[in-house]
Amino acid sequence: MRQFENNLLENVIKSARRVSLVFLLFLPASACGAYFAEGATVPIELDGISQGESFKPPKAEAKPKAKPKPMAPVQKDEPEPAREAPGLQVTPQNKLSALSFLNKALETKDPDQQIFFYSKAIALDPYLAEAYNYRGLAYRRKHLDEKAMQDYTTAITLKSTDPYPYYNRAMIFLCQGSKEKAQIDVNKAVELKPDFAMAYYAIGEIYHAQKDYQNALKDFLQTVKLDPKNYMAYNKCGFMYFLLGDAKNASQAVTLAIENNPKRALYYHNRGFIYYKIKKYDDALQDLNKALEIEPENGDIYESRGKVYKELKEFQKASQDFVKSKELSERKTSASSPVPPASPSTTTPASGYTAKPPWAKPGIRPAPRPPTPVAQQLEGKP
Repeated sequence: MRQFENNLLENVIKSARRVSLVFLLFLPASACGAYFAEGATVPIELDGISQGESFKPPKAEAKPKAKPKPMAPVQKDEPEPAREAPGLQVTPQNKLSALSFLNKALETKDPDQQIFFYSKAIALDPYLAEAYNYRGLAYRRKHLDEKAMQDYTTAITLKSTDPYPYYNRAMIFLCQGSKEKAQIDVNKAVELKPDFAMAYYAIGEIYHAQKDYQNALKDFLQTVKLDPKNYMAYNKCGFMYFLLGDAKNASQAVTLAIENNPKRALYYHNRGFIYYKIKKYDDALQDLNKALEIEPENGDIYESRGKVYKELKEFQKASQDFVKSKELSERKTSASSPVPPASPSTTTPASGYTAKPPWAKPGIRPAPRPPTPVAQQLEGKP
């Protein structure tokens, strides 16, 4: 009976981890604040970009070793939740029923139903660490980060050898700006699972947030070493290469992101922007047109294409793209603005053209500013 329970739990966990990692790959940027996303936190305005040597994807190592990260010791200021009372007995039948609810949670994509089933499993078996971890993922989908944090911490308390709750909790710390705490947790995840590709990705994000682009690149390269189809990591490699002034490797890395996910407009936009910066305008135009095929309502892509048309002296097309970009940007700003209460003293929030560079995070926008006349844009005025 005991062996049967263990085998069943192992199968459930394997299935749940596949689902949870896919969820983490597509976690919205809004759920991660200013850090864990595919875009950048700084505008790209670099000159003197070199061509560099050809980018070669790193080969996977047979036994990757955990990579120690220097950091200052950080005291944990939140208490660890206590285990359930040691006298509580969980019957074999309750354990099997709890695993059954775990399976039911995996059969639905509705986070509310997942939380319901995971909670049922926890009620039947309060020692089932995996249920807390996966319920934490469901809470994150609903942007309930505090509840998710509590569940991840409980999962760690119950099963400190599982790397996934450490990684998941690190993502919340990273989104909250607690980079030191995030680094402690993600290093622990790597220690427990040296081939944990997304943990290296997270370390790269931490270095990126600290503007340590060289070390960030090393960890993103380690990610693709362990997971050769990780298009997010290839895109990040391209971005780091670009920030380090190596346009050739940047474009080749983003090309690999496109090859592994050809339906992502962001990657065509990014590569098109790289081509634009190194004055390969025809290649840039081809990529930006492809990006607009995928996302025809993306104002940022229109702005980038307008800049390319401007360099090609096609001022009428450039003007049309700038106008279209402004229109889409204002529409998006208006749609995302809160509806003011019905009061004569209330004023509508200002709207305007708020373009962002193509590497900027989806869903994260700067404060609105007054629109720039198209004529001034064509003349190169601010």
